[in-house]
Amino acid sequence: MLPNKACEDSKETYICPCVLARGTCSTISLFFHIDIARSTPGEHSGVPRHLHVVGSHERLGAWDPEHAIRLTTSERAYPVWRSQQIDLRCEPEESFLLLKYKYVLDRRELQQGFLWEENIPDREVRIPWTPGADLGVWLIRDTAFNNQGPSTLRKLDLNSVRVSAIGVRFAMHKIGLLALIFRPLAADDCDLSGLHLLQQRLDLTTTRSTSAATSDPPTTPPRRPNLLLIVLDQWRWDWDGQHDDVGVALPTIQALGNSGVRFTRAYTPSPLCVPARTAMAAVREYKETAARRLRETLDPGHHVATFMSVLRDAGYTTMLVGKDHLSDAVEDLSGAGQAIDMQALGFDWYIRAKDKYSFCSETGGPLDAYGAYLQEMKLLSQQCAVYGDFARGSSCNATQVCDSTSFKECGFRCSVNALDQKHSVDRWVRREAERLLKTVHEKNPEKPWFLQVNFLGPHPPLVAEDTLHPQSLPAAIDAHFDQTLVFDLDGTPRYEPHPYKDALNVTETRQLYAQHLIRIDKESLGERQMMVGIGALLTTLHDLAPDAVVVVTGDHGEHLGDHGHFAKASPWEPSIHVPLIIAGATIAPHVEEHPVSLIDVPRTLLDLAAVRPAPSMQGYSLAPALERNGKALLQRPAVMSGLNYLEEFTLDAAGSPISLGRKHFDSAAALLEGSFLKLVCCPSGCRKQGRLVPDQFSPQVALMNVTSSGPEFVARMGFEYDLLSAAKKSPPAIWAAARWLAHFLGDEFREVCLPLLQRS
Repeated sequence: MLPNKACEDSKETYICPCVLARGTCSTISLFFHIDIARSTPGEHSGVPRHLHVVGSHERLGAWDPEHAIRLTTSERAYPVWRSQQIDLRCEPEESFLLLKYKYVLDRRELQQGFLWEENIPDREVRIPWTPGADLGVWLIRDTAFNNQGPSTLRKLDLNSVRVSAIGVRFAMHKIGLLALIFRPLAADDCDLSGLHLLQQRLDLTTTRSTSAATSDPPTTPPRRPNLLLIVLDQWRWDWDGQHDDVGVALPTIQALGNSGVRFTRAYTPSPLCVPARTAMAAVREYKETAARRLRETLDPGHHVATFMSVLRDAGYTTMLVGKDHLSDAVEDLSGAGQAIDMQALGFDWYIRAKDKYSFCSETGGPLDAYGAYLQEMKLLSQQCAVYGDFARGSSCNATQVCDSTSFKECGFRCSVNALDQKHSVDRWVRREAERLLKTVHEKNPEKPWFLQVNFLGPHPPLVAEDTLHPQSLPAAIDAHFDQTLVFDLDGTPRYEPHPYKDALNVTETRQLYAQHLIRIDKESLGERQMMVGIGALLTTLHDLAPDAVVVVTGDHGEHLGDHGHFAKASPWEPSIHVPLIIAGATIAPHVEEHPVSLIDVPRTLLDLAAVRPAPSMQGYSLAPALERNGKALLQRPAVMSGLNYLEEFTLDAAGSPISLGRKHFDSAAALLEGSFLKLVCCPSGCRKQGRLVPDQFSPQVALMNVTSSGPEFVARMGFEYDLLSAAKKSPPAIWAAARWLAHFLGDEFREVCLPLLQRS
């Protein structure tokens, strides 16, 4: 019986949330996720092109695969497939809704019809239901195709609010901070002829249940600090405006460093975007995280505690603006996937951007918030004309800079100027962050907040935004581009003459990189100076919350031609060493030389907020180094940074891919009797090393001396040098230090490299 006209007539795909006092009309929203990685061999060849879910309910096709719900994936999300939001009208007769379903592969284009899960009985879930209550939003997760396993059923907490596609994609920049939301209808509303569509200001004071442990809660101070975390993408440590020998003028960041604590030995847990940001969010060492690869995001469905969720549950309003790399759901056109993932990750409010270029590589594909902004401003095609098909690995525009060659090997340069500066992605990020911050403050100035601002620069592509102004920059170290590594069809590695050597211009790449940093710090328009970068954001912050704690850092570094390479993904200093500054009204300014990890930053923020970390969290609080009574000895014994995948492929004679193994490494570094030493373990031989260590494709270990003595040391020795290869008869203490550091490596690395350090 459906006595309510609103429920009968609604044609919306994501609403009808009414609950009747005098009827049984109710709505349930579902999401299906399936990971096909553990599927029965032979049941599907390669990546299935069309995967569907079909079931007993009419919205699932009533067992007719012609009307099944299609699941989608992406290069980053694979092998996980997900549906968009599915809304069912239902009339449960029992205390639960019984839903039966199966997954099917659509092979009709191969004249094979539909491939069903024939080896298993019908899958089923029972969703509990109480008469007169909304059934809510649920996630159904399965672990394999055609393999029987328990289906995981989880109710999602969306604060009883369903956010429309327009609300998620456009609210933050098209109608200010006004979100279009659907209000659940009360019993008295059920006689209305339609749904109530409300346009209301974001409710930033919603009471949430605490998911963290509640025993012995820490004492909450009268006023907890507001927290601002600024993360730049691909920012190496020595280009922070503090090193005179580099000569990059970053006055805002320099002033912040002079007023706070500058950590000179800060290291990323992994020199790749997704693993680094995942480790920070989960507050775990890289070897302990689930996201080990570039396309393995932090899966919110696994209930991994994040420092954002812990802050939120402790009463903070949590916000994100910019690139996060924590969830692939930014590609979800409906916006519902984003709402679910970001809520699970711990963000109350978010304005997300993917990369500078991704939407350009997928014509007609989904747009992130920045892409939607460009589309609204009628600038999307102009932007894509600049970035071109960079996302597919080739040139960023049709120029002679690196046309038809490997864009990365050519230094990421684009010769066509970008958009007018006021529409650049990093300025857009700064504007949105300011607007969100002002709205939150105006709504409830007494409630503490956490805001993470993730700039997309200076990550490539390096596009000139106006006339290039040469900087007094140092030359790259060990910048030899004579050879490049290639593989034969049988997987045999060898070196050939570098095919892109003539297209290289390391000096121009470095100038463009410096220009991006200057714009993020304090941009200039011609001869007219304007406070529009981080400087403008900090000015707004000072007006609203002068006592806020500010953290500025990068997720990983950039080679910039050092050791004959660009980008990151190596264990060497340009790749893993990052800037880190923590400043605030109660923080004593000084320089801290003790080695620290980026995962120590969220532990510190939790400590400053008087919030207990989740039991799963690691890291060490840096709060002792921030106290007014002088520097305190930090507890971290060593810093670790690793990468464990980067699988390479080639093609056989038939065009099928052949795996060539992994580029993988682990490293551990520590201060030992005044010397800063770093152990590097490469089970398949190290890469991007230039002349640091010999070329080889067998297990390799090096103990790098990273004790810098200024520009003269760098000019003579580089940023680091190997103590083991430099002196084969080195003192026993050096080998003992290497063995001690080896105990901090991941298990598989320690098993390979520790035996290499045993001396007869």
